[in-house]
Amino acid sequence: MPAKPAQRPLGRLLAGGTLVLGHGSQRAALGVRDGRVAWVGDPDAAPPADEVLDLTGKLVLPGAVDPHVHFRAFSSHIDTLADTARSAAHGGVTTVVGYATGEEGEPMAATLDRLREEGEGGCPIDFSLHAWIFEDFDYIAGIPAAVARGVTTV
Repeated sequence: MPAKPAQRPLGRLLAGGTLVLGHGSQRAALGVRDGRVAWVGDPDAAPPADEVLDLTGKLVLPGAVDPHVHFRAFSSHIDTLADTARSAAHGGVTTVVGYATGEEGEPMAATLDRLREEGEGGCPIDFSLHAWIFEDFDYIAGIPAAVARGVTTV
């Protein structure tokens, strides 16, 4: 039987704190690799990590998700997705889902592409987009394009 390849060390280990999970809280460690949770368990059994943060006496909470965010509402000059996301991050929010508000006459596909590009270029947290349908815009015709881009909510 071939030997199991050695796993890369965690990038960061959050140790000594109390993890607040969906079923309660417990003393545990949490390991992160490539920006994602890669390991949770007994702090004494933690795999090696490049960086260890001692969170003794601290609570470790999951990030909040804000599913109702408005940015660039009817104007391309204010409240960028990145600005909105930075503000949200200061409050502990790690994911925002914003309403894709287009300029008048802009097809939904173009709005979604523009906002996704804007977010990927400067959004410091995770984001997603809702399609926003206006009576006076021809957005209903754009729903298939929204679905093709991974938008699942209106």
